[in-house]
Amino acid sequence: MKVAGPIKSFLDSFKTGVDGASGFSRPFVMGMAGSTLLVLLVFLWLYVRADDTAQSLQKIVPVKTAMIEVPEIEQAGKDSPDVKLEAQKNISALTPAPIEGMFEENKGKYLPIIRVQDGVTPLDVYKKPFIPIEGASYISLVVVDYGLSEETSQAMLEMLSPDITFALSPYAENLSKWASSSRAFGHEFWLSLPMETKDYGQSDTGPMTILKNAIEQENLSRLSRVLETSVGYCGLVTQKGHSFEPAERSLSPVIKEIQKRGLGLVESSPDMTEDGVVKNNIWLDEDLRPTAIEGAFKSIEQKAHRDGHVVVFARPYPVLLKQIKDWSDGLKDKNLQLAPLSYSAE
Repeated sequence: MKVAGPIKSFLDSFKTGVDGASGFSRPFVMGMAGSTLLVLLVFLWLYVRADDTAQSLQKIVPVKTAMIEVPEIEQAGKDSPDVKLEAQKNISALTPAPIEGMFEENKGKYLPIIRVQDGVTPLDVYKKPFIPIEGASYISLVVVDYGLSEETSQAMLEMLSPDITFALSPYAENLSKWASSSRAFGHEFWLSLPMETKDYGQSDTGPMTILKNAIEQENLSRLSRVLETSVGYCGLVTQKGHSFEPAERSLSPVIKEIQKRGLGLVESSPDMTEDGVVKNNIWLDEDLRPTAIEGAFKSIEQKAHRDGHVVVFARPYPVLLKQIKDWSDGLKDKNLQLAPLSYSAE
């Protein structure tokens, strides 16, 4: 540390006084200079011995150290909803779609096809694997309108058994999201086929609707638009309450095109009969009163035991989803088993 310069400057400031011009006496000047030098030396000593001085002060000044504890972040437990969903997803996930060789491109979109080299169909590769329990009767339960409501569709994924099949609406937003989510959570899914209904004109079935009076090419074009909306589905389910008769000529080319592409076809209307087409036996949500739903569950169980199997369709009313979950959780104890729709359609 340089102190000679400041001392010299200080002494020079009194030079005039020493010569007699300033009025300060020599003893006064010399005393001020000595005092200043002493202060600077003390400052220099404190500067050099700062660490030792601090340590000495710590010995005589009481010091209390405060410990700050950082709370440990609790990891999600095995029963938390996110962990449960992830575990279900990992256990039940189906192969992501599309699978190579099972589609043809059409203007940047995919249409399902039968694989050329081995004749494997989309129904074969996208169906959910199923092992029947010996001696048990089975129930294929299909929940429709999947994808139309964000909240309801998410509830379907989170609440329902992976052995319950979904019918994805071609009018859903984020179709690819719901299609991939369905397979990721282990749910086989089919596409809903919009069709002219008995009250057509009053109920809007959308621009992809198969029409009774449309020319063949128009209906085939509409079918292609439906098929292009997604990938990974097993087949199509018909519109509830459609007005087509089994032998309707305008529907015949549509059915042939569906079959030509190796897709399944299931009739959602219990009162319709079509040779070679699997049909729904019961709409579960015709009456949403709790007693009516309980009665429907009993009818389903009885029919399954009597016939060996039953196909059931339902719309995803929030109150019904909870009842379906509770009911399906107890089927094993009744010697009944949930089966994907593809098992009934084969």
